[in-house]
Amino acid sequence: MSRPTLRHPDLNPHNLFVSDDFTITGVIDWQHSSVLPLVLQAGIPGSFQNFGDEVSRNLKKPFLPELFDSMSMADQEKALEQHRKRQLHYYYFVATAKHNKPHYNALKPESTMAKQKLQQYASAPWEGDSITLKAELIRAVLNWSVLTTSNNNSPPICSIDFSDEEVAKCLSMESEQYHIDVQMEKVRDRIGVNIDGWTSNERYEDALEENKSVKAEAVVSLDPASRKEFLENWPLDDHEEH
Repeated sequence: MSRPTLRHPDLNPHNLFVSDDFTITGVIDWQHSSVLPLVLQAGIPGSFQNFGDEVSRNLKKPFLPELFDSMSMADQEKALEQHRKRQLHYYYFVATAKHNKPHYNALKPESTMAKQKLQQYASAPWEGDSITLKAELIRAVLNWSVLTTSNNNSPPICSIDFSDEEVAKCLSMESEQYHIDVQMEKVRDRIGVNIDGWTSNERYEDALEENKSVKAEAVVSLDPASRKEFLENWPLDDHEEH
């Protein structure tokens, strides 16, 4: 689990060259790659993972709902999309267990993702986010035995602790931040931009118009003071850097 491992940080279709016979001929965009212990590198590429879903988290084999045939067309489309995401997640694990056993062995332990999140969010405060790292530290304390026990040995004493008040306040703030992040992701999907605000040249004018529409809809129910603050801080507008 600790051996040095190189892994591509952003495996997605845009970074793969594939020939007409579906042979991968090249992989690009390695600039953010790093060599880390296997336990910190193991993971499912973003195009396949579906950790926000309970069925996927528990690695249950996915099936369509029993009443699928009686659903409306809109509900069927939602069920099919959910089923597709679950299949990708599940069969990535199945294929990894069959063809890449060391990676599967690193993916499987309950402690793997918790360790990765601590490493991943260690630099978050430098980006202005002090909530996420603290929330992960709290979870590390609450799940200390899972993180540290190996070969049935007793876990070492945890060197940090949080008061009940700190825990409740931080996890509440994290939940609120997560809700906002989810809403912003929906907005970006509707407008057609990625998390950095990028969109293709062909879609640029459409994205501008959709951005105006989203803002207009969002401010309808706001009082004047909130509307002013909202418009001044809308993240998908140009802002002067200071």
